[in-house]
Amino acid sequence: MHELLASAAAARPVSGNAHGSYMTMRSKNGLIFGVINVVGNFATVFQDQAYWQRAIASKPASTVKAYLLGGLAWCGHKAFYLYVI
Repeated sequence: MHELLASAAAARPVSGNAHGSYMTMRSKNGLIFGVINVVGNFATVFQDQAYWQRAIASKPASTVKAYLLGGLAWCGHKAFYLYVI
C-alpha cells in the first residue's frame, strides 16, 4: 500500500500537502481542520450543560483528577498518532 500511495503521489501530487504526498500529517487543509475542530470542541465544553452539571455535582478533588486524566488521555492519543504514524 505504501508503494502504491507513493507512486500515486509522484504521478499526481496533492497541492497543499508536504511534498505532494497522500501520507502526510502536514497539510494546509489539515491544519485548518484541526483549528476548527479545537475551537468547536471548546465550544461544546462551554455550551453543553452536562459538562457544567457534572462539574458542579461532583466533589472538587475527584473532578480535578477526572478532567486532568481526560485531558492527558486526549493529548496522549493525538501525540501517539502524530509521532508513530
